[in-house]
Amino acid sequence: MTGQSILRFFRARALVTGGGSGIGEATCHLLAAEGAVVTVLDRDEDAAGRVAAAVGGRAVAADVGDSEAVHRAVTDSALAMGGLTIVVNNAGVGMAKTLVDYTDGSEHRPLASLCTDHSRLWIYDSLLSEYAALGFEYGYSVSN
Repeated sequence: MTGQSILRFFRARALVTGGGSGIGEATCHLLAAEGAVVTVLDRDEDAAGRVAAAVGGRAVAADVGDSEAVHRAVTDSALAMGGLTIVVNNAGVGMAKTLVDYTDGSEHRPLASLCTDHSRLWIYDSLLSEYAALGFEYGYSVSN
């Protein structure tokens, strides 16, 4: 098979949240290069459009913190693509949290030793984790 390319995600239909930049954008490029048709979901419509154009996919503007917008985006994407086989939950809703020991009230910052700006642990959650668990062939969550 020397000289032949095997596309791992040939004909897969992927939805990538946070696909307009960073890890999400790189994921969109990788999936497209490996044969997937990609929907780029990002709250920044221009960024989603730019990445979608670059990978030959489609763009959807939605904020994963808005459950109705997520439901519409996933439903519309699935209908437009003939279903979804891959969901990459890269975006998330986050809040800075300090862990508290309820036995004595002491606070712990698990990541504080990694930097000097009193970093805090970020807790993420998203509805797309639930969609990924509903039977998609692949479901991956960067944040959970």
